Amino acid sequence: MPEISVVIPVYNVEKYIERCVRSLFGQSLDSIEYIFIDDCSPDNSIAIMQQVLKEFPNRREQIKVIHHERNLGVGAARNHGVAACTGDYIIHCDSDDWVDSDFYETMYKKAVETGADVVWAPFVVESADNSIAVLPKTADSIKSYIRKNSGGHFNSLWNKLYRKEIALLQNLIVPDEICFGEDFLRNIQMLNVCRSIAFVSGTYYHYWQNPTSMTHNRSEKYFLNLNAILNILQNKYPDKYLAVRRRLKSDMITESLANMNKCSRLLDCFNEIWDSTSFSEKLKIIFFSNTPVRGKIAIAVGCISKSLMLFCIRQVLKRKQ
Repeated sequence: MPEISVVIPVYNVEKYIERCVRSLFGQSLDSIEYIFIDDCSPDNSIAIMQQVLKEFPNRREQIKVIHHERNLGVGAARNHGVAACTGDYIIHCDSDDWVDSDFYETMYKKAVETGADVVWAPFVVESADNSIAVLPKTADSIKSYIRKNSGGHFNSLWNKLYRKEIALLQNLIVPDEICFGEDFLRNIQMLNVCRSIAFVSGTYYHYWQNPTSMTHNRSEKYFLNLNAILNILQNKYPDKYLAVRRRLKSDMITESLANMNKCSRLLDCFNEIWDSTSFSEKLKIIFFSNTPVRGKIAIAVGCISKSLMLFCIRQVLKRKQ
């Protein structure tokens, strides 16, 4: 039984996957299982991975490749990948990123040393222009960790090593069709049952800011997915994670307003989330959230008149066109 299973969804990353898999196959930890999910990728990503694998014969028996007959999205890919894992611990890796050679050994040793259910690691945001280290706000409990790190890359799965029993929970609700924010949805449910958390020092994971990534593209589907996630959280945890849910609502309101000129149906998405947000929640977004000032102003105007707010937003968007 491998010590760690790494889940790697693959779709349209032939420009980056060689760098990724070389870093994966070159790990100092021997006992690793690699689960690649070919999400019906239209390019040569899997062929490139298999070509690089020839240079690492010691890894050949540690590879599993799951092929989708049609593109199902990253949510389904991760679901199917996790279901195939047999390692003591499970972690994810995006196929356009890369890791330092001792990353998984460091994470595994920390998990064994502390007995923690989840181990969190700092990372580096990489772009063509620079590299920026992102450090966690450490905490002595899961509750404190969620409260301190509920924004930004809190969502990410690739810098968190979970005990297998946590990652394979039967009551995790992560629908296959959710492609945006499914990592956040998976994380919050797994953290809910974790008893302890540990942190490693040093930056080992390199997150590449791929401009074509779904993360950087706002579409109607993006907002519909976030709305579905919010409904799942409200139904499963009606009395928990109120601050996290408030931030999610804030992001949905401000981003749907900002992107309304790209898709007319975003107005429906906005109306649904706006009408389900109470007046007191809107006030908390204005006064206690990290929402940009322009978003807070828009929400404040909307508290007086939603139609006036939408009119002002449309005028601003017209000027930008």
